[in-house]
Amino acid sequence: MPQTEDKGHDCIEDETKEDCRINFDFWYYIATNFLNMNEEIFWKSTIRKLNSLYKIYRQVNGLENRTNKDKYDKCYCDDIDWL
Repeated sequence: MPQTEDKGHDCIEDETKEDCRINFDFWYYIATNFLNMNEEIFWKSTIRKLNSLYKIYRQVNGLENRTNKDKYDKCYCDDIDWL
């Protein structure tokens, strides 16, 4: 079973709603460290709001659809003089 794209919850597509749990540790970390929310605003926010704000944060900062391969520029041994 493939995991859903959103990392803010531990749902698997075939699970029922009772089995789906929201990862509040993840959302609290994102909200306070990346979205600059204080604790009071975080607890008053909906998951839908947090997810939307985090999606915009990723788009603005160029993190949307980024893989580990994108972190490094391609380099070949012929490009390095001392090899």
